[in-house]
Amino acid sequence: MAQGKMKVKTNFERKPKKAHKPLGPKKGAKVIAPKKAVRIKENNLKSVLQKSINASIERELANKAGTRSLSVVRVESTDADASEKVGNKKLNKKK
Repeated sequence: MAQGKMKVKTNFERKPKKAHKPLGPKKGAKVIAPKKAVRIKENNLKSVLQKSINASIERELANKAGTRSLSVVRVESTDADASEKVGNKKLNKKK
């Protein structure tokens, strides 16, 4: 006869299995960064111009919304916009 107690099987906490990402091509256009110096400069210039165009469009929309007394549109100002507003306030105080 066997002597001693029976061994107890322990239950380990099991971690949930991670969901696998679907394989295959990813959606969207793939952009390959330029390697030549001229192309890099062109790309940087293009991004700067696009940012300035978007900022001017937002300013125009904010002005139109302000003149039509619409307070629903809210545009976050950039550092350049904030400095212009401070300069305009100083000019208005002198008058």
